[in-house]
Amino acid sequence: MLNHKLARMAGSALLIISCQVTAAEEANIPAKGINSPNALQPSKEPVQAAPQPSTIPQPASTAQQPVAAQPAPQQPAATPQPAATPTPIQAPVNTGIPQLPNFQNLDFNALSTQITNAIDRGNDAIHNAVQRPVSWDNTIQPVLEQVATIKSLWNLLVILNNVAKTDQTTATTNSLLPKISAFHGNLLHNLQYYVALNNLKNAKDFAQLNATQQLFVQQTLQDYKLNGAELNSAQQQRYVKIILRLRDLADKYLSNLSAATNSWQFFIPKQDEVRLAGIPDFIVEQAAAKAQAAGKNGWILTLDDSCLVAVETYAKDRKLRETLYNAFAVLASAQTHDPERKHWDNTAIVAETLQLRKELATLLRFDNFAAYASADRQPPDPAQAMEFLHDLALKIKPAASKELASLQDFAKLDKLDKLQAWDIAYYGQWDKAMVAAGSQAKSKEYFRTTSVLQGLFNLASILFNIEIAEVKDASTWNKDVKLYSVSDVQNKIIGYFYLDLYARDGKDTTDKTLIYLSKLHMKQDLAPVTVISTNISTNIGLISHYDAIRVFAQFGEMLQRNLAVFDYPNLSSTTGMTWDAIALSNQYMQNWAWQKEFLQDFANQYKTGAKLPDDVFNALLAANNFDAAIDLLQQLQLAIFDLRVHLNLPEDKNKSALDIFYDIRKQYEILPTVPIDDLPNRFSETFTTEFAGTYYSYYWDKMLAADAFAAFTENGLFSAKIGHKFRDTLLEQGGQASVSDLFTKFRGRPPQTKFMLLQAGIGS
Repeated sequence: MLNHKLARMAGSALLIISCQVTAAEEANIPAKGINSPNALQPSKEPVQAAPQPSTIPQPASTAQQPVAAQPAPQQPAATPQPAATPTPIQAPVNTGIPQLPNFQNLDFNALSTQITNAIDRGNDAIHNAVQRPVSWDNTIQPVLEQVATIKSLWNLLVILNNVAKTDQTTATTNSLLPKISAFHGNLLHNLQYYVALNNLKNAKDFAQLNATQQLFVQQTLQDYKLNGAELNSAQQQRYVKIILRLRDLADKYLSNLSAATNSWQFFIPKQDEVRLAGIPDFIVEQAAAKAQAAGKNGWILTLDDSCLVAVETYAKDRKLRETLYNAFAVLASAQTHDPERKHWDNTAIVAETLQLRKELATLLRFDNFAAYASADRQPPDPAQAMEFLHDLALKIKPAASKELASLQDFAKLDKLDKLQAWDIAYYGQWDKAMVAAGSQAKSKEYFRTTSVLQGLFNLASILFNIEIAEVKDASTWNKDVKLYSVSDVQNKIIGYFYLDLYARDGKDTTDKTLIYLSKLHMKQDLAPVTVISTNISTNIGLISHYDAIRVFAQFGEMLQRNLAVFDYPNLSSTTGMTWDAIALSNQYMQNWAWQKEFLQDFANQYKTGAKLPDDVFNALLAANNFDAAIDLLQQLQLAIFDLRVHLNLPEDKNKSALDIFYDIRKQYEILPTVPIDDLPNRFSETFTTEFAGTYYSYYWDKMLAADAFAAFTENGLFSAKIGHKFRDTLLEQGGQASVSDLFTKFRGRPPQTKFMLLQAGIGS
């Protein structure tokens, strides 16, 4: 059974014309399918249900021993204090460092007023721009500057709602959201402004603009066209109806999914406590609390993510795993055996969504919705993407089959002759735990937070010719948050980033890099300012290797945002970069965490200073590559499904989304399945988000990053020449050229899949 861990977590969105009311974007990295043995592994992609790396189970050969917690390393002598409660935030003031707010003196009423006033000035700027003779200075620059002001104020609020959330941040955000949305609607659907931009493009003076300005105009016009600017009146009306209906369908899809999830319960009476064996204690405690609230003596298990993952991964009761697995397979589906749950069926919503997307694409003169969705996210185009996915799936299928055979042999040690779908995560977890040998827990002794950061900053200095320095006494929202400047070799400030590493109440649990300011040329140029936010669980001065990878990943995103050289936000960093490479820098930086030569520079035992041992590093690497082919094959099937339902292929003319899913499963699946698996009805990434039709982009990114990193392994791991070339092309150029052209400029050839496979231990 394929699924997506984020399938119930994505918020409702306007699928086609996202207002992008915040520049706080992140690389939305797909999670693993629950049917993959790698899907639910705490040492690689921890989820709430799984123990932290310090409690990875160490099974005996029978895979039946109880889960035993590993002792955590002692704290270093100088132990930082626990994170404080977030400081109440008030309005930005000049701290002496340009563009940086004072978080200790922030007043939400004043901030709300500033945003409202900025929106009014922005609307005035748009109105004035269409009244004046067209030119860059009349038509574009004033609007750009007002949009930058609005975004900086709004982004500040969004950031706080992510890293220091309170009732006040939420209330202020919600109160302003309609105004922000209305402003962006006025800008993105203002036909007068579109005409003015078009007139500027056709004016004789257009040739006098620099190349970046010309590209800005061309891309902005394309955005308008993709939003229906060239439709006639009747078409415009139909376009709006489609968009509104798609929004309503997305909301209903998520509502059904949520209701179907929340309503399903499985009660275990007190006398059957043995059925809970293996499930983490905190999940058992939550189940007991649910039962108590319902007036029952026992435990209530549910299909929410943490409970489902915990049961499938750790429950020794095979029948219990089967029960939850089968219930999840028909979530929000009419194929459920419970007639009371059929009214949450998403089947009709899926069909209407696909039909409306097809009509929308036709209305905008595209062959299919996938072509429309990838119009500003290329290469590859849909045909190339499908060829890429199909080729990759065929290459890894033999390796995945070998991994499954190995897992079956492992399960036989537990006297299980044949794996079923509900056994994969369970035995995969135990098998991987043996491979990992507690390596994540052991790694904490070698990764002192300060050393990890210094090693990362030194690497950036060598490769990218930049210097990173802490800004002392900077105003932040929490005492554990630090501000750093990024400067060139002439000590000119390129940008800033805040580093917020640790989990705490009021902080979003997703690792992300948020934008406060984007680079913009104006009277006083704006340098980019970003926020790196991770959720490392404990602040003891030591982190695991997995946590270090998380920091490396977000650091890569920060680099792509801060090193962009173009002066206009929609051409800088990931804001302008096409979606096929939006996570390239994130993926690229993670590769460094697997280079032992690099790790030995800073990964020292915090007491003795000893280097990271070979056995610990090798165990980390083996665990990372554990059943990698199975995992990737599962995800590729999701990407193929997402693309295929939006391509309108002749062979799919009379097929439902579920029919297409079963076709794909028949062609590529090597894992055991269940007869009824209604994936389309719970795969919200395809039916409620902007990843629709472009889910493949994450794997294209992964290929680009692996191939790019291979340039270092081929030419010297710490080659400044290669590092500078990487910065000059893929980090600095933003959206000024296609990623295909930039990558070819960097590598001298198109990307190849073999490096991605080699990194995962697949192929040779």
